[in-house]
Amino acid sequence: MTVFRLGAFYKDRLNLNGDFMNLSVLARRLNWRGLEVEVLDLTSQNIADELTLGLDFALIGHGSAAAWASIFSEGADLTAAIKLVLDAKIPTLAVASGFETLADLGLVPITYERTERVSKFALASHALGEQLGYVNTDTNLPALAEFGSTIGTLLHGPFLAKNALIADQIIDSMIAKRFTGESTGSSAGPRNANSERIDQILVEVWKLEVELANE
Repeated sequence: MTVFRLGAFYKDRLNLNGDFMNLSVLARRLNWRGLEVEVLDLTSQNIADELTLGLDFALIGHGSAAAWASIFSEGADLTAAIKLVLDAKIPTLAVASGFETLADLGLVPITYERTERVSKFALASHALGEQLGYVNTDTNLPALAEFGSTIGTLLHGPFLAKNALIADQIIDSMIAKRFTGESTGSSAGPRNANSERIDQILVEVWKLEVELANE
């Protein structure tokens, strides 16, 4: 049986706003498609082994300054570890300070400046339509950006729990890469009864939060 292997970098430290739930959302939606999932804790030390065994998705969550300092102080090369994932074109989601770190390390082609902090519900433009989440940032990074198989976002919530079409796009990309070698995943995947019910609930969540985002 095919098992999809989903990993989060330092999931206990880079989970400041419940970011690990993004991975849980993908796991549940894969289960609804009848696919098995294994959840991994990725580190700079074990990433090469996990890639050898097969990795289908990587999450780089949001952490405090102290959390990032502790990770970098451990001596292993985080830049090299993440670069291995991105060079392998593994579908990857980087949230908030995870997104900032990709930019800081020069791993995505974007730069940013520090600005006055913004804390609010926000909408972000995307090819699949507007995406919703909560922004709490002092940077001018875009709320949502794609770099090949990598997505960077400032949207918390967790992001994929509120934005099912992006979650399904990532799943399509994982499936495409697993069976064709190319992580194209540009369209929303199939629905079933469980995902339909959840997506109906999301419509009601959106009604409440979009009003706040538009204030």
